[in-house]
Formats: sequence, C-alpha cells, structure tokens
Amino acid sequence: MNNLFIIHTQYNLLLACGLCMNDFKGDKNDLIIFCDFNMSEIHRNCMKNTFRKIQFLKGIYPDRTWRAEQKLNKIRYNNKIIKNFISSEYERVFIVDDMCIEEMYALKCVHKKNKGVKMAWLEDGANAYFSNSAISGVMGATPLRRFIRKIFFSTLFGLWRYYDLGCCMGAHKLLKQAYLTFPRFVRAELSDKELIEISDKAFKCGMQQLFHGEAYAFEENGIIIAMDKLDVYGKDFEKVSSLISDEVLQAHNRGQKIYYKYHPRETQEMLVLQSEVELDRKIALESYLTNSNTRNLTIIGVKSTSLQTAKKMGYEAVSFIQSVEPENRAVIDFYKKIHIKCV
Repeated sequence: MNNLFIIHTQYNLLLACGLCMNDFKGDKNDLIIFCDFNMSEIHRNCMKNTFRKIQFLKGIYPDRTWRAEQKLNKIRYNNKIIKNFISSEYERVFIVDDMCIEEMYALKCVHKKNKGVKMAWLEDGANAYFSNSAISGVMGATPLRRFIRKIFFSTLFGLWRYYDLGCCMGAHKLLKQAYLTFPRFVRAELSDKELIEISDKAFKCGMQQLFHGEAYAFEENGIIIAMDKLDVYGKDFEKVSSLISDEVLQAHNRGQKIYYKYHPRETQEMLVLQSEVELDRKIALESYLTNSNTRNLTIIGVKSTSLQTAKKMGYEAVSFIQSVEPENRAVIDFYKKIHIKCV
C-alpha cells in the first residue's frame, strides 16, 4: 500500500518512523515535513532510510513572526509544492495539524486521486488527551471569527468540504481514524473515531531510529525539569516558577543534580533555573532519555509531552499539575491513569 505522512515535529517523526518500521513495513511510505524544528544529519538520515520520497516545506523554524501577506504567500507556495508532490494515489494519509490550511489542502489533493483513501490523525503528544496550548486570540477566538475564517480560506484556496476547524486538534470531520500511544485514555472529543494503538514496539523502534547517538552522562538520581513553552502557563507563570524554585532547593538539599530543558522554540527564560544545567533546547528531550547512561532519573514538569514519553520509556515522571491547576481534572485523571505522579 501507499501511505503519506504529513508532519511537523520530532515527536511526529518518531511515531511515523515507528509505524513505517512495524505496522507498514513493506508498504511504500512517503513524507511531507514542515521545517518546524532544527533538523540534524541524524534526522535527515532517519528520514532517508525510512521513506521512499520526502518533501520539505517552509515551516516556522527558527521561530518567526509572519505578516498576513507573508503567511498567505507561504501557504500558496506550500500548496503548489504539495499538489506537485501528490502525483499518484495513496491508500492512507496521516496528518497532524488538521487546523493547518496546507494539510487540509493535502487532504483534498489525496482524495481527488483516490476517493477511498483512509484519512487518519497522528497523535501530537499531549493534545490527544487534553488541551495544552495557548488559547487563540485572533481568527479562532469566537464562533463568528471562525465562520469568517472558514469563508475566507475556503474561497481563497478552494477547500470547501475539506475545510474544518474542529474543537481540538484531530477533530477534523474527514479524519475517521486516530493513531495514539494511549488510545484508552483519549480525550472525549476524539472518542468517535476509530482509535488505533501505536504499539510499544513501534514507539521504541521510532525512538531508536530517530534518537540513537552517543551516551549522555547524567548523574545518578538526577532530576530533569521538562518545560512547556512558557506562554502556555499564562497567569500561572509565577506559581510554576515558585514550585520549580522550591524543587530546586529541595533537590540541592538532597544532593541531587538539576537539569532543565526548554521547548525547542522557546525565546524566554525562567530566572530560577539560571544556575542549573541547561540541556540543549534544539535537541529533543527524548534524545537525551534514549541515550542516557542511567534510568535512575526523575522527569518533572507540568503538562509537557515529555512526561508521558518518559513514562512510556520507563522513567519516573512527576507533574506539578495538581498544584498549578487543581481544577484541571482532564490532565490530572489522564496522568494518574498512566501512573505519572501528580503533586
């Protein structure tokens, strides 16, 4: 069978590679990837060894602010490339950001070639289980603005039935399947889809394929603080900062080493961490965990996808969610179900 994956992040790439090496081994797998992270030679070799054809598209790395005209020109450019790339039929297509115009356009191109194509959502980390992003204050902020946005983009890019802004990522009405690492605990908004588990074997294969490298020497019993993008914390920023400050102090009293990892597109800093050991923000935390010299580490965060990844890899994981957002039962319940400690 012919499969097309359309992805954005290192996490998306590891899942896609894992599926191609297991579930779809022997299929013809193609890739369209938005350049939304710093791609190393290891990433490129991984893609080359896994996919038959690869198309790179303009993304947002390094982090940049686009003017409205620049955004529209980027979409036009990407859509032209997508149309040319999708020159044959696909039996399956996987997308990640179903609110992305280019990915809606890709669904249109694939469907025109094969009316029977299976359209699926590929998990984007925590978003499959709870909301973990800053609330839109622009064109998606109100129902009226969403309607105006639909008319504008559907008309401009000829999307119509392929345009859909669901209530959350993965909710696009044309996506009938969802590939997930924890399908039993998916958020209610996605429960109407056919839920397909990404096996531990596929997950580990993807991790090894994408992140293998030289061992990283962590101190035994160390702590890694996995930061969400700081703007996600919003009004809770100071609370999170205080909790981390307390954790750092207690860790020092216990003689533990503190490491911390910012989101790859982070542009701000948290002052309470300045004296600790920063891990390269351009390198995925999964890479450090895959190549760690020890499993005797504790990964601490609030809502970072790295917490569930670390847990799936066998590390101890702790979330401050109960202290930061005690009313957020969706996150707390999910973490408790997969045995992440909530404090």
